[in-house]
Amino acid sequence: RWRNLFAFRPNLHLDDHNVVDGGESFIDFVDTVLSVSGSFPMRNISITCRNSIDANTGPVTRWMTDAVRHNVVNLDIDVTAAGDVSLVPLEIFTCKTLVHLKLAKGFEAMIPEDVSLPSLKSQDSLSISAGFIFTTAVTVFWESFFLHALSLRN
Repeated sequence: RWRNLFAFRPNLHLDDHNVVDGGESFIDFVDTVLSVSGSFPMRNISITCRNSIDANTGPVTRWMTDAVRHNVVNLDIDVTAAGDVSLVPLEIFTCKTLVHLKLAKGFEAMIPEDVSLPSLKSQDSLSISAGFIFTTAVTVFWESFFLHALSLRN
């Protein structure tokens, strides 16, 4: 009865720093926590994954989509993948509850034209994919009325 109660917390901080038995167990654990909690609202989600992700960054994209489903307010994803970039899912750009977005280096995004981030106050370390006009990205993010800090790389 109490087995999955930890998944119903408003703040979730997961870090693979002390994971001994391989990355798959950490990936499975994060997947389980995010799925068991259904759509329970989570205020803060922080996932640090420096040892568990190889070239397959699919789990990272899935975690970000799950965070949106949980109506996340603060999202901090710090993932180091072996030689690959992680793509930011389109759902991130229409998240009504997202206030702070922090992504480690290695994330790229094709920002859609229909961005709607009404609560966003700060965004850090997002790389704009080739072919996207950089000034358009700044304009899209700047239209977020409450935005205080913006960090984009091209």
